[in-house]
Amino acid sequence: PEATKTVERSKVMNFTQSIHQEERVIVTQEQQVFIADIRDYLDKDFVLGRGDIVYEQLKKGYPSIKIKLINHPREGLSLVESGKAFAYIGSITDTGNNINRFSIKNLKIAGTLSDKYIDSWAFATRKSDHILSSIFSKIIDNADKSKIRKIISGQFLVKYEQGFDYTLFWQMLFIALA
Repeated sequence: PEATKTVERSKVMNFTQSIHQEERVIVTQEQQVFIADIRDYLDKDFVLGRGDIVYEQLKKGYPSIKIKLINHPREGLSLVESGKAFAYIGSITDTGNNINRFSIKNLKIAGTLSDKYIDSWAFATRKSDHILSSIFSKIIDNADKSKIRKIISGQFLVKYEQGFDYTLFWQMLFIALA
C-alpha cells in the first residue's frame, strides 16, 4: 500500500523510493482571500483527517493551532461548507476528488502549506517481507514517473486561487510613473 515515510514508520516498514509528491492544500469557503501563510490564521478552526501525519507536524510547528480531527474528508469539507470550521487541510488529490465526488461548489483551495509538509508517497511493506519489498522497488525503479503523475493529477479539477505577484505590479507601476 501507499504510505508516507516517517521515522516511526521506518522502524517497522520498508519503503520504495517516492512515487509521487503532493501539496497539502487549505480549502475554505469561496469568499476567503488567498492564504499566503497559515501562521496568519492560527486562531481559526482547521479540520483534517484522523491519522494524517500532517497533524503531528502541524502541532509541532504551530503548537497553538486549533485542529479538529475527522474520519472522512467529506465530513471535514462539510464543516467548512457550513461555516463550523474555517478550513480543511488535505492532500490535493484526495481533496479534489472529494470536492468533485460530492459536487461541492462553494469551496475552493485558498492556499497550500509550505514545502516541508509535502506528502511524499511510496510503497511500504513489513520489514520482514524482503521479497515483496524488492518487487515493489523494482516496479517503481522501472515505472514511467510522468505517466504516474498524469494518472494521479488527471483525476480531478478544482478551483485553486493563487496569490497575486505584487513584485511585478510595483515594478510595472514604477515604470509607468517614471
